[in-house]
Amino acid sequence: MIRIGPLDIDLACREARVDGKPVRIGNRAFDMLELLIEAQGGLVSKEAILERIWPESVVGDNNLQVHMSALRKLLGDSRDLIKTIPGRGYRLVRGAAIVRHADTAASYVERQTAAPHNLPACNSALIGRAEAIAHVSDALGKARHVTLIGSGGIGKTRVATEVGRRLLDDAPGGVYFVPLSAASDMCGVLAMLASVIGVHPDGCASTRERIVEAIGGRRMLIVLDSCEHVVDAAAQLAHHLLDACAQLRVLSTSREPLRIPSETLYWVPALDVPEPNDDVLQVLRSSAVSLFLTRARAIDARFAADEASIQVTGMVCRRLDGIPLAIELAAARAALLGIDTLAAHLDDRFGMLTGGTRTALPRHQTLKATLDWSHALLDEAERKTLRRVGLFADRFPLEAAIAVAADRVTRELDVVAAMASLVEKSLVVASTEPGHAAFRLLETTRMYALQKLDDNGERRMVALSHARYLSALIDGGLAGKTAGESWRTRMPVLLDEVRAALAWVLSDDGDEALRETLSVKAVFLFHELSLIDECCVWARRALVAFPATRDCAHASPRARVRLLAALGASLVLAHGPNAETHAIWKEVLDSGDETFKARAAQLLQSACANACNGRDIDDFKAAGQLLLQVKGLVQRPVGASGERRHADASTRHLSITP
Repeated sequence: MIRIGPLDIDLACREARVDGKPVRIGNRAFDMLELLIEAQGGLVSKEAILERIWPESVVGDNNLQVHMSALRKLLGDSRDLIKTIPGRGYRLVRGAAIVRHADTAASYVERQTAAPHNLPACNSALIGRAEAIAHVSDALGKARHVTLIGSGGIGKTRVATEVGRRLLDDAPGGVYFVPLSAASDMCGVLAMLASVIGVHPDGCASTRERIVEAIGGRRMLIVLDSCEHVVDAAAQLAHHLLDACAQLRVLSTSREPLRIPSETLYWVPALDVPEPNDDVLQVLRSSAVSLFLTRARAIDARFAADEASIQVTGMVCRRLDGIPLAIELAAARAALLGIDTLAAHLDDRFGMLTGGTRTALPRHQTLKATLDWSHALLDEAERKTLRRVGLFADRFPLEAAIAVAADRVTRELDVVAAMASLVEKSLVVASTEPGHAAFRLLETTRMYALQKLDDNGERRMVALSHARYLSALIDGGLAGKTAGESWRTRMPVLLDEVRAALAWVLSDDGDEALRETLSVKAVFLFHELSLIDECCVWARRALVAFPATRDCAHASPRARVRLLAALGASLVLAHGPNAETHAIWKEVLDSGDETFKARAAQLLQSACANACNGRDIDDFKAAGQLLLQVKGLVQRPVGASGERRHADASTRHLSITP
């Protein structure tokens, strides 16, 4: 007997059952299922299916799709266990097919019913978790201890419960669910486990030995749920029980690893969310949207199903990072207020996403309570680091975290340790790339971190550190201090950070000294990366802060001249010479900055050369003559041909410091 999701399959008798009841399955569909099982998670090509099932016939892809759809329909919510590999074939998720040592489905059901357990009843459909359940079940067949790791609200408990239910037949000694949310120390953890398996608690040490005695050599699965706040006690207990009880397996859930030798980690993923440009059918296929609509329609069966509403629902799920708890809370609000109202208030999600089920744990009744629970478990260095890296809009390297989080109290090594811990505790997402790691915060976590940053009155201080770090990074790249290709690869990743820092320094709250230095450096950065239109936009915006005459003590005419040069060169590249570019370059030449004028001439020559391809260059000659009138400005000749899209590397040699 083999089980795949809800299906029990008897290959010898060519029968399939769901909950012990026979279900009808066509011969060819059964043959295809048999092929998938035999492949044990490997690819089954279309050619192999055709050769096996239609050996002497010409059959179109539609036939395969019809039978595959029938199989997926039988699997219900577990339909994702059969994967389509576009253009190649199909495969079963590894571990999806579990061999049952039973001769009939009836004997399987009888043994399953006989296995003692206290698993919580689940009154709602589990959506988008078939693959996770299959992987974890498979892992527990190979290892004795698996820990489900993930952020708050990601669905660790529900996955663990369903894995326990699926493995009832493999644990005749029982599957015992032990909720640890109310425990606060080792004695509390032991008392919870003892009460679940029927052992009378009597002091910590003796209780632990009584538990070992009660388990003995039984094939048992213990589910330790919510270990993060008693992680040391849970780790010690799991380690002791696994050493003492040879047939025991442990499945734990936690927001961080238990860190014991026997532990295998499984990071519970978020539900899949649609991409911004997906069509309605693609949006509806994502598990996050499916969960949202299911929960919303449970409250209001008439919940909006038009195309525009579905697209807004996809956007909401994407902004909620595919976190099931957040999606369920949002669905409940949308069912009452409407999807458009919910979407308009997502920036205030902590005030909006409240009112979870009354029977849920307090930390699962609001989105903020879930994050408060995780935040309370952090030490001071971790809290400080989390709120300060919240300023980063997207991915950032470790050196950037150090730049904004380190201070006289929290040293660089403290920040490194804190970042590692925040990744382990599922509050920061890490992605490893060749040679280094990049980090990011989920949008909901970032908004929480920024709220904490404001609560601590640190927003301006951290924004200043953030802007100084980016200013130094750009400076190093443009001055050639960083390896050229490495710098060109890294800087585009941080462009959103540059834009955010630039917007801050040009705001009323921004730092006046950085307003000059960062503005000039960032504008030349956009020019160097061939972001010509963006260079023009930011140069114009920055020039508003540096009028031709200015009384402020921090004002520098050199900053204005450099911004004008970058704007003038970019306008020539984008639109060719016109009255505006002539006026801009005249002001640059009249500035009196002899050193910069010579280098500005090189920049203009480069722009003219790159822009003249296919264009009338009469006006360029006039602009060139304007520069050539100044003795010694032209340092070297520039060819007449070039590509408009790529600014010359001479921008790297400009003296851009005001």
